[in-house]
Amino acid sequence: FEAISYTWGSAAQPSFIVVHGNDNKRYRIPVTQNAFSVLQNRSSTRARLVWIDSICINQHDAAEKTHQVSLMRHIYQRATRVVVWLGGSTIEGAGEEARNAKSMLYEVAFLAWFYQPRVLADRLHARYAHHWVAEPLRSRWRALIALFANPYWNRLWVVQEIALA
Repeated sequence: FEAISYTWGSAAQPSFIVVHGNDNKRYRIPVTQNAFSVLQNRSSTRARLVWIDSICINQHDAAEKTHQVSLMRHIYQRATRVVVWLGGSTIEGAGEEARNAKSMLYEVAFLAWFYQPRVLADRLHARYAHHWVAEPLRSRWRALIALFANPYWNRLWVVQEIALA
């Protein structure tokens, strides 16, 4: 199965998905726009087993939620793949921005061990996004700053989910 690591987002305007229950029945359930987007992005012509907390854990059952939290380590360790969903992009050139961010990540990965992501983004911006940074690097730094400014990094479980992946 694939485990999904993402931000829930607002439940104010839910989308609906159809899931197949253990009883071989289909159920139409509400999900947040973020959950819907990641599931839509992961869809393909083949069946997939996906674990996503907002769907796989009964959010109205405190005992189940407590029990499932104790299983998170095993869920993320046993997943064949953990997909980190930072959200979709409607920005033109987002693919290039993603490549720039990935490239720059390799160059500054060690800094992430010393700073919280928001602090890291602020420090990178303050230190490197000035006029003296070579233009070819500037777009890479901006992409990396945008990556670390994503609300995903403010989540409580992000370190555990990624570390266990």
